[in-house]
Amino acid sequence: METAAFEAAVADHVDDPCDALTDAIALYAAVASLSERQRDAILLPYGMGCTAAEAAEVMGNEEATVRSQLRTGRERLAHMLRLRRCPEHPDGKNRS
Repeated sequence: METAAFEAAVADHVDDPCDALTDAIALYAAVASLSERQRDAILLPYGMGCTAAEAAEVMGNEEATVRSQLRTGRERLAHMLRLRRCPEHPDGKNRS
């Protein structure tokens, strides 16, 4: 499972605890805005440590469906968090 981006985000050192709190709130808000299936597909592996097969069993779906929902959920989260970081540029990069 691809977790490198999440691990990198957690590994980043934050000097200001308020920034860390703001980032955590933004992440929780973004996760909460996902559809129920995408939210479950994200939280079961990342929050509870389930494998895709275990998540599929809990969700009552095929494993391939869960992997698809997980991929789509991660893409939506990345997009929402990029917009939050730099709303004037949808790719998240500040070109100034």
